[in-house]
Amino acid sequence: KSFNGSERCPRDTRVAQLVFPAIYTVVFVLGILLNTLALWVFLHIPSSSTFVVYLKNTLVADLIMTLTLP
Repeated sequence: KSFNGSERCPRDTRVAQLVFPAIYTVVFVLGILLNTLALWVFLHIPSSSTFVVYLKNTLVADLIMTLTLP
């Protein structure tokens, strides 16, 4: 029981092992659902302006990024 740090306090990581996977799962599922909805909407909008094309490209990039979460 010295103060020099040779003894470590045990760290309880059970909460982190339960909370982080749950948060990642919720973010992944919501991201896939909302990106799919946005993709469906943007596929029904004609690409007549450069801004709509930009939004479609951003949507595809976001969908690819979401797929890297798992």
